[in-house]
Amino acid sequence: MVIGFAVLMSWGFGLDTLGIMPTGTVSMKANTACCFIALGLASLLLENEAPSLWRKYLGIGCASLVLIVGCLILIQYAFGLSLGIDELLFLDRGPTASIHPGRMAPNTAFNFVLLGLAAILLRCPPRAIVVAQSLTLLTLITTGVAFIGSLFHAQIFVVPRSFALMALHTMLAFIALGVAMLFSRAEAGIMKVVQTPSPGGFIARRLLTATIMFPLVLGYLTLAGQKQGFYDPAFATSLLVSLNIIALGVLI
Repeated sequence: MVIGFAVLMSWGFGLDTLGIMPTGTVSMKANTACCFIALGLASLLLENEAPSLWRKYLGIGCASLVLIVGCLILIQYAFGLSLGIDELLFLDRGPTASIHPGRMAPNTAFNFVLLGLAAILLRCPPRAIVVAQSLTLLTLITTGVAFIGSLFHAQIFVVPRSFALMALHTMLAFIALGVAMLFSRAEAGIMKVVQTPSPGGFIARRLLTATIMFPLVLGYLTLAGQKQGFYDPAFATSLLVSLNIIALGVLI
């Protein structure tokens, strides 16, 4: 919610995202900021296991609004439409990586559809919680792909100007929100396994973070060495595979 409000203030006062992001990075769209605020508010209102009626309906309403916005953005991309919602709050006068000013990236809209639906299902019976947590994990996966792609300067889309790109602080906000939503119902569903004293829960608690970080760091260092001309792409691939095997072997 703080990131969303900061971005809206930057749009309102014509600032460069309050100077919180490096120069040259993609800016977060105003609609994206509003969706983060709405999802954060929905998470706060629905955090109790048995929220009061007004909290429940207001929280579901905020999550539903995000879900609808995400669906409308995807419809615009799929059918080449312009429903007039991209610049509803602010005109996108600055440089943009998209031919559609003010429109959030398609993977951003897709994530909002998943998280909006997940926020609604988190207050449902246990079977629905498993679905909600699965949708949240899918959001973290798609965000992780975008983050790793930006870290390695990969062109995720074939024609860059055909779509907007996901901003770096958008990725960070999705990761924070996704992890928070997973832990908001940690007593049920998939997250219940992580808390159990079983071997699976123990391994997840001790090794999950390391298995995410080690390949990321090793991949970045391997690519950096390749760019410096220390070795060719084939050797870089073999080196990366070997280092990952060693790192995971040490962890195990």
